[in-house]
Amino acid sequence: MTMNKTIVALLVAISFAAHAADRQEPTIENFLAVSGIKASLDKMPAQIGSQLFGNMPASVPETTKREVARGYTEAFPDGSITAAVTRTLNSEASKIPHLISIATTPTSMKMTALELKEPKEKEFRDFAATIQLKPPAKERVVLLKEILDESHAVDMLSTIAFATSESIAIATSSGCADDVKRIRTELAARQSAIREGVLSSAMFSMIFTYRTATDGELREYLASYRDPDTRVLHAQLAKLAAKEYLSRWKLFEKTLYRVGADLSGRSMFAKSCRKTGFAEPAAARAQVVDTVMPTPMRSSLSGKDVRECLALTDNVNISSCAQKYQ
Repeated sequence: MTMNKTIVALLVAISFAAHAADRQEPTIENFLAVSGIKASLDKMPAQIGSQLFGNMPASVPETTKREVARGYTEAFPDGSITAAVTRTLNSEASKIPHLISIATTPTSMKMTALELKEPKEKEFRDFAATIQLKPPAKERVVLLKEILDESHAVDMLSTIAFATSESIAIATSSGCADDVKRIRTELAARQSAIREGVLSSAMFSMIFTYRTATDGELREYLASYRDPDTRVLHAQLAKLAAKEYLSRWKLFEKTLYRVGADLSGRSMFAKSCRKTGFAEPAAARAQVVDTVMPTPMRSSLSGKDVRECLALTDNVNISSCAQKYQ
């Protein structure tokens, strides 16, 4: 009888343990998954890399293309940004269920699905032609702009565009001190133009991404962004994601500066001058990252923006390209 009671007690304890496991508190990983943030963070390096190096000129040697691809992949291994952000992200455990409840409303889930859907090139072109003939209502544009502002997407993309274009321009220059100084001066003068270009492109992307959503759904989605707990978490998330990307980009710069002459086709540049000029190519970048609030990863941009300019190999052309997005 005593043995039977012991067995019963053991079974009851196991049952309680199983129920406790079922009631396990949700984690930040759960929130990142259901909100679509994890998927967006996972894809971010590949999307930006494709924009930067997906269409290198035919004059670039195949060995250089492979070296760039290898260097970028090594600097941005799969899931690295997501893992770093998740490790560092702080949120009170008591608030996570509330965040998940906001991310899993029917409207939020619909918007997340729209954000994560990869557009086909023809679909994108056809839509661009359509809105030229029939632009969206002003009220809808204002609503989308408010969502964009809440996401801080323009801040993030502008920061990345400026930092990466500076690296590419310097890497493909002579590397001499006067050239490096000129590049930085020109880019600084173009910074507002680059930001305006990113804004224009991001607005078009917003109009495209949410084209099937009703105005009522957009208002509800905007309200979810303005929830105090969501705002705090997304601001923190955004800053961490941007810092992690630019930190890893700095690792990739070693490859970029090594093959810069081949990327630009300017192999006649003096190697000694290049070596001297590339000692510290972006000394002030940390200050920029600390003062700019980049995007929460919820808001998905199509990638059809000013980043295409960064595939160019001359700093003047990069800046000129950005102008067309104004």
